[in-house]
Amino acid sequence: MLRYKSHGQPHSLIMGWLAVYCAATPGIESADNTTVRLDLDNEPQPDALLRIDAELGGHSRISEDDYLEGAPELIVEIASSSASYDLHDKKKVYRRNGVQEYIVWRVGDRLKSITYSAADLLICPTRADNLPLVLQESMACGTPMVSFKVGGVPDLVRPGVTGYLAQPEDAQDFCNGIVQLLEDETLRERMSQNCRAIAVAEYPLELQAQRYIELYRQVLSA
Repeated sequence: MLRYKSHGQPHSLIMGWLAVYCAATPGIESADNTTVRLDLDNEPQPDALLRIDAELGGHSRISEDDYLEGAPELIVEIASSSASYDLHDKKKVYRRNGVQEYIVWRVGDRLKSITYSAADLLICPTRADNLPLVLQESMACGTPMVSFKVGGVPDLVRPGVTGYLAQPEDAQDFCNGIVQLLEDETLRERMSQNCRAIAVAEYPLELQAQRYIELYRQVLSA
């Protein structure tokens, strides 16, 4: 069983990041929880990986029985209780077998807030959503966002205010938003301040609790 905040959510962010990178970089492929045959003793199943096509110089290949053999160029692990293993024994195995880049995302509320705050922007390529918690967390940390205009996303990603809102299913528009925010530091800084101010003003726990109380009172008095 996998927990939501300490694995499922960060895992989705990693896969979103890798998917965007693959879409913009020909010859690159990403995979999720795929068995990797590194040697006779080690067949790990990393949370995410990125590989270069073997015909373009990559060091891994797809076997006849559809497993990955050899070292992919990038491996990512989401680590909470497994951090000690991921950062030591597993790291040695990956290094010995030629994995060029290895990222371990150590999950925790404090570390998560540091990660959000250190990012220039949050990329959320959701195709259907209500009011994504990941966007609320990004706002609270003052990190501008790029997402699609679906569901309740526009309540959080406000064009020109807290981020860039691409048209649904429009990958080019989505990429344009990423480039625009990355290239305009002044715009990102203004959006960062707006994100934090809106999160504090509109989404504090006290206000949410009061709104629930008012809703229950309306229902009971109806």
